[in-house]
Amino acid sequence: MILAPIVNLQRATPNVHGAVSFLSVLSIAAVFWYLAEDWIAGAAILVLWFMWKIVPRIEGPPVLALALTFQWAQVVAAIIYLGITGRRIADMDTVDYRPMVLVGLGCVLALAVGLWIGARPIKSKPMLSLGFTCESVLRTPTLVLTYLGATACSGALTRLAWGMPGFTQPLLVLSLCRYTLFYLLVRRFIFPRFRWYLAAVLLGFEVLVGFSGYFAGFREAEVLVFLAILEILRPRYVRHWLALGLVLALAGCTAILWLAIRTQVRATIDADETIAESEVARLQFAGALSSRQLPIFSQGFWTECDNFISRMWTIPLPARALVRVPSVLPYEHGAILSAALRHIITPRMLFPDKPELPSDSEEVRKYAGVWVAGAKENTSIAFGYAAESYVDFGTPGMFVPVFFLGIFMGLAYRFFLQAIHNRELAVGFVATVFWLCLYLFERSWVKMLGFSGTLMIYAGLATVMVDRYLMRLSASRRTVRVPRVTGTPQAFSRVGR
Repeated sequence: MILAPIVNLQRATPNVHGAVSFLSVLSIAAVFWYLAEDWIAGAAILVLWFMWKIVPRIEGPPVLALALTFQWAQVVAAIIYLGITGRRIADMDTVDYRPMVLVGLGCVLALAVGLWIGARPIKSKPMLSLGFTCESVLRTPTLVLTYLGATACSGALTRLAWGMPGFTQPLLVLSLCRYTLFYLLVRRFIFPRFRWYLAAVLLGFEVLVGFSGYFAGFREAEVLVFLAILEILRPRYVRHWLALGLVLALAGCTAILWLAIRTQVRATIDADETIAESEVARLQFAGALSSRQLPIFSQGFWTECDNFISRMWTIPLPARALVRVPSVLPYEHGAILSAALRHIITPRMLFPDKPELPSDSEEVRKYAGVWVAGAKENTSIAFGYAAESYVDFGTPGMFVPVFFLGIFMGLAYRFFLQAIHNRELAVGFVATVFWLCLYLFERSWVKMLGFSGTLMIYAGLATVMVDRYLMRLSASRRTVRVPRVTGTPQAFSRVGR
């Protein structure tokens, strides 16, 4: 009777914390509603909170939630930016963006619910469940050499992929496997001991490699470091929060810098074979352009931030499609999704005469009514799976395929965590693969489904083969030792007590 109030209080504590957390989120949502002068800003905060509540995190970092958060940011970037800074980007005044923002938030929610249903039955395996990790059979120096070798070969694989049309996708996927090695290294550098200087050197190397390429290859590395820190995050450790803040700051600065120089970098790579064939020359050229941009940033920092948000916000073009469909153009009744599925189930290695994928710019021109650069300019302006789903089915039918995509991804997430026995390798695989599969809101159906399927098949098969090899290698090294028992039974009895 005396302990009953204490027990009841302990049972009520989680509910109290939950209520306080929800009220805090409501307060933040109300603040953003007021600052942005738009209730959608407050609704977006609630969607983000709900998404993090239901998206499963079974083992390893919250990769699924973070990938959907990036999609969420692509949907509401301009509105949140307006609420934080009071600055309104130009695209907000050229189109009625609000219906498409609501549609985008609905797609993110549909994906989140689908992931929750698909991955919910999973039962987490404890770490070291089979008594071995990569460290026990693959030492860190060996992993470093393997990562450097994979990084050196990735460029050659990419060039080879474009020269072999029947094997382009598998080779491109294999070139991405180095990110799993990168994540495993970062994870070892911060767990169980936070050796931030080693992680910083590794990330700095990846940023340099990224700036020497045709695309922003450093983005994945920054996200994977962020995920690795989230995996071991302790809210009371100031250095963990400081590390997260530094990675976010680096990601923002490098993104703004890349947007400022990428056009010149790509034009020079296309025009100058000397620079195109040398990563060192490309890095030197990018460095020279970057050094000239720094004084410009100091004078027009907010202008560059506006440009960054304008590029990140993927809503204006799809918003125009919502105006034109079905008032000007009819719904496609599933034609876009059906064509994507047909393209996926006919791999080019078996069907060499399969036509090339049209540029996404063609969809923008047709459905948004905006003439944008296309295949002739070697450019593809993204339209996105959400806009394609709307053009196919309208609302609310458009959310059904998105929901089933979430279920499929959740099932795949569960499958790979169970199929890969080595826990370190399993966590590294799902962290890299599911980030790459899910983070882009502007990716079309055919690219999302095709890329995800190819990545899971080829990278998954390679990872499972490595996992089995490590198991055999660990078994061959493992010896069973029977400890000598000394002392009397009475002594052991006392120790047992």
